[in-house]
Amino acid sequence: MNLEFLDFVTFIRFYILLTFILAIILRDKKKYYHKMVLLIIFIGLINEFLSAFLSFQGISIKINTNIYALVNSSLWIYILFKNFKNNFYLLLIIFYLIFGVSNLIFMGNLVQFNVTNFIVGAIIYLIIFIIESYNHLKKENLNFFLCNNYILLSAPVLFFIGFSLMLSFRSKELTSCLILDDIKLYTLVGNFVNIVYYTLINIYILKERKSQNG
Repeated sequence: MNLEFLDFVTFIRFYILLTFILAIILRDKKKYYHKMVLLIIFIGLINEFLSAFLSFQGISIKINTNIYALVNSSLWIYILFKNFKNNFYLLLIIFYLIFGVSNLIFMGNLVQFNVTNFIVGAIIYLIIFIIESYNHLKKENLNFFLCNNYILLSAPVLFFIGFSLMLSFRSKELTSCLILDDIKLYTLVGNFVNIVYYTLINIYILKERKSQNG
């Protein structure tokens, strides 16, 4: 039984745990962004290991995954709001939360993975990220692209793009197709985007620490 359970303790879950430990050790308690990053990593860690436990027990992980997707997207959009100080982004978060909760509860989509909620959250984040990046590029504000905050804002970009592209087709045959003999497409893409996601967060954490000591 222990060996079977270890099958669910994947490299990605171990990497998230290491990222969480790194964030706790190196965080600056006075910095708001550090608190937000730690919270994002924490809910990702809880979702991964809860999913592992539920899967081990033969229980569906759809409910916790839906909640995680909604909360995670909202937190990242909130980081955009705090970074760019645009009140319209705050309204988008409120809209997204109302839409997402309503979609889960009233549309009866709580017990199935809610692809719509994830994609809508991803689109909101990506559009804001692209617009703000373009605005700073247009102003030739190259320092914006070199600062630590931009690394943080870039962290979920590939995560949102990768999962949105796979899930938007709503095809189990596509996500389950085998790549490299016995690796599913969903697993391959999911592992790749998660590695990039948490690696960028780790780079942000390490660079923040370096700047504090610098």
